Amino acid sequence: MTRLDNCRSCKAPVVWLTIRPGGRRMPIDPDPVDDGNIMADLNAAVGVVMSAETVAVLREDDSDEPLYRSHFATCPDARTWRRT
Repeated sequence: MTRLDNCRSCKAPVVWLTIRPGGRRMPIDPDPVDDGNIMADLNAAVGVVMSAETVAVLREDDSDEPLYRSHFATCPDARTWRRT
């Protein structure tokens, strides 16, 4: 499994993924959530951000695929790191 790190702002645990396509790195919260939109391969440290429609289709198919949430959505200091 990918190594846990800590957010530099709030110190919460995060996992860094390379998001495909594009190759940008994104911190995610390490635990899957029901309302997540990121499908991740934690062993390879890669992920895909999915649209709400794609998530809905995945859930309609009764998939038990774990989904994750970007740490930017939960970090109280996210604005500090936002690029303008």
